[in-house]
Amino acid sequence: MSSKFSLLIAAASVVAAWVAALFAYVSARTSKRALLLAEQQEKRRQPKLVPYLVDGYHKSISQDQFSIYAFSLSISNPSDIDNSIAQIEFQIAYTTATNAHMVVKVQHDDNPIDRFGGGDIKPFLIPESINAHLTIAGWAFFKIDDILIGNSDIDAYTLIFTDSHGAFSTLEPNMVREFADEEKLAEDVK
Repeated sequence: MSSKFSLLIAAASVVAAWVAALFAYVSARTSKRALLLAEQQEKRRQPKLVPYLVDGYHKSISQDQFSIYAFSLSISNPSDIDNSIAQIEFQIAYTTATNAHMVVKVQHDDNPIDRFGGGDIKPFLIPESINAHLTIAGWAFFKIDDILIGNSDIDAYTLIFTDSHGAFSTLEPNMVREFADEEKLAEDVK
């Protein structure tokens, strides 16, 4: 009787070990899926702004010796947390007549809007809030004194966006069009 009892206990132990192994395997797979889900959720919680350039213009105000650069932008917040634009900067890399490579960087300034055309143009008001999973649109304006760049050759334009978490996003406009003032063109034709 004791050998049958021992055999029965051994068989029960083997079955219990297999059941425990099956539970451990299922638990490990569930834990792995939960970890992947938590990592994806954490990634979506990382601050991120995605800028998109709609259009870019340059207007020379010769009587005041400065230029206005204006960019129509949309900025998306694909993350699960609210964010805001803390700063927008415009960087121009250029080469002078003496072959010196220079960079000038200026902050967004909504004051030149009246000199650019005014009207229904909506500038970004920094700081500008962007809720989670939303996109906002507006204009960024930059005033640059002509003495800084002069007749230099422009190498590159870069827009730099800093969010409220200190994260940076950049955008490099390939082409900036000249903004023509219709009243000035009409006077030049006369």
